[in-house]
Amino acid sequence: MTELTPAAVDTASVDVGRALSALLRRYLVNARDAVSDLPGSASVVAQVGREQASAPEETSMVAVKRSFEVSKPVSMVLDYLQDFARTEEWDPGTKSCTRTDSGPIAVGSRWHNVSEFRGRETELEYQLKELTADHLVFQGDNKTVTSTDDISLAETPAGTRISYRATLDFHGLAKLAGPFLQRGFEKVADDTVRQMADVINDLPG
Repeated sequence: MTELTPAAVDTASVDVGRALSALLRRYLVNARDAVSDLPGSASVVAQVGREQASAPEETSMVAVKRSFEVSKPVSMVLDYLQDFARTEEWDPGTKSCTRTDSGPIAVGSRWHNVSEFRGRETELEYQLKELTADHLVFQGDNKTVTSTDDISLAETPAGTRISYRATLDFHGLAKLAGPFLQRGFEKVADDTVRQMADVINDLPG
């Protein structure tokens, strides 16, 4: 899946860049006070808890996971989702997504995606990394973030269960913003699931 709109990374990078010097000085004096003074940090600290405190190398990554059912068979869902250009239909944050190569969709197929988050746009180059009868993995890259959308499909009596995991792995300065973006992307994930389910359930056939 989106692609859960990593456009937020550009905004975060700008904000972090402006505050970096002051933040580092305050961190050297008292790291806990420095973090607690950041906007929204109280909710972030409560959310990530001791795991991130003991494993700071993981704070540059944001991951969301959702599982939901649709009324269409696995084969139809796979056929629909394997064309990443259709994120224009099911991903609320995608403004445009265009195939940049040709031929049948297969591992290695590529797309150019433009997404928007809070009024900011970002562009990623996506590639289909895995494609089986019940599993899709797309990876998008730019200089700030690597976005991975991992989609598994399972047959159910009513149709298909979609298990979706989206991961954003930040690079460079943007790593500092990772922990503060989790809550925003949780909401993006909820919006994406609702829209994807509606679009797939309305497919003809």
